[in-house]
Amino acid sequence: MQQNLEKLSKHQPKNTQYQSLDEFGYYLAGLIDGDGHFNKQGYCVIAFNPRDRQLAQDIRKRLGHGDIKTLKGKRTVYFVISNSEGMLLLATLICHKLKHSAKIEQFNTRVASKFSLVNTSTDTTINFDSPWLAGFIDADGQLSINITSRNEVRLQLKIDQKSDEFLMQIRQYFGGYLGHRASQNSYYYSSTSFRNMRKVLEYLDRFSPKSAYKCLQYILMRKSYLIIQEKSHLTDEGLSQVQKFIKKLSIAKEEGFSANN
Repeated sequence: MQQNLEKLSKHQPKNTQYQSLDEFGYYLAGLIDGDGHFNKQGYCVIAFNPRDRQLAQDIRKRLGHGDIKTLKGKRTVYFVISNSEGMLLLATLICHKLKHSAKIEQFNTRVASKFSLVNTSTDTTINFDSPWLAGFIDADGQLSINITSRNEVRLQLKIDQKSDEFLMQIRQYFGGYLGHRASQNSYYYSSTSFRNMRKVLEYLDRFSPKSAYKCLQYILMRKSYLIIQEKSHLTDEGLSQVQKFIKKLSIAKEEGFSANN
């Protein structure tokens, strides 16, 4: 990793709660673009990892609408809004903020038409000056810390998608690599460079993830970045601290699954 670059602030900003409705709407839109859809009945369905049940509960509490459901045999939690009042509120919050072309079409043909609302914008350009990407990362992103066989600390943002619709924009904004898996006909974005991760962390400093596990990934990645920034990872003490972060994430992941299954 490159070292002699502009440094990340040592002071982590306070965790924002997206208090404005505009920011909350962008976050929800990113979450839906990542792991949600509007079904043929015009309901909104968002899928969550079981360890993120609390996030689903928090969203339900803030909206004042929705049900949390699980299906037998599936390790997925579903947040479903099926009542008219709840869908009207959600539609107002996310209108013109959705960016996934398929979700935009679903909204316009299944929600806007049903409730006589204006169609949402068909513009698929990501607004990086909003929490949209934070919601999208909560749904489909992965922040990871690894130590290579050569004792090099590697920080990575990775996002998998069926298309490169968003990944090209994310690569253009942060830098990184966009790959294609021919066997699965899917795409993935990956960024591991020190320069790119500073940009990612500066974005997350403004718009942090709301999933407890993704937020922990962000916090520990940030702490790891600061260790690298000060070149402390070249010492046994610094490397040991990063190893503790990796272990903490592993334990949190396992406890998250066991607590919800």
